[in-house]
Amino acid sequence: MLETSVPLSGIQAATLRLGASSSNIAIMAATGALPAGGYTSATPQAFEILLVQQTSDGATGATSAALTNAEPSFVPEYQPWSPYANAQGLVAVPNVNVLNELLNIATAKAGFTANAKAAEALNQMAKQVFEVGDENRPR
Repeated sequence: MLETSVPLSGIQAATLRLGASSSNIAIMAATGALPAGGYTSATPQAFEILLVQQTSDGATGATSAALTNAEPSFVPEYQPWSPYANAQGLVAVPNVNVLNELLNIATAKAGFTANAKAAEALNQMAKQVFEVGDENRPR
């Protein structure tokens, strides 16, 4: 039997990576209160930045991926006009590096493409195996 879990696990990891980077870019301008000021409904905390931790199983080659929070998840920024600013005029802004996120998106695209091609190759090999089996079957 042909093993399809390797390219499928790679596609799942690429999808997770794309989702995390897209989310990080979407919230990069959102602000919140610094933790020292405490959080209330009027002063929410900054959004958490997502990272994808990807590991490979050396025996099977399958990939697993999980979301974690970046550390530090936010950086202080001077925005004295913000309703979330503390006495020094600082707010928490998500610690997003746009270049890293764009690189993650490009990596996800390449991973998705490569694993989709591998899955297609496995599909073609399976078809050939069944065709050869049909040719050799007594009628």
